[in-house]
Amino acid sequence: MDIQNNLNESLQEFICTSQYYQHPFGFLYTDGVQYLASKYEVYWLIADIGLHIKSQPKLKANFDFQKWVLKRLPASGGQISDSFMLIAEDGNYNKLFEILIPFSDFKANEVTLWFESGVLILPSEH
Repeated sequence: MDIQNNLNESLQEFICTSQYYQHPFGFLYTDGVQYLASKYEVYWLIADIGLHIKSQPKLKANFDFQKWVLKRLPASGGQISDSFMLIAEDGNYNKLFEILIPFSDFKANEVTLWFESGVLILPSEH
């Protein structure tokens, strides 16, 4: 399995968006996030972020900006872990939320998304 370290390095071409996509949870996301979800089969990640924003009071209170990081957990014995942590911060390194993703076939060690005023974006799209 070919694993990329930080997927954001491969997504630098997305510097703005020409189209916004409406998620059923009521927020928008950009061309870059759509490309990420389609190419790397992580529509579940968009849904998870939206679900947690809707259901967690601390996330609702920090609606203006959130940094979301999906990060592979370390494995032992030279194996590649299939477990991840999904972490939300407020932009000042204050953790707002985290949850264990016990299994994913995500093809990178890490990816970061930003949630700004109701829109999920890649950091390069800011």
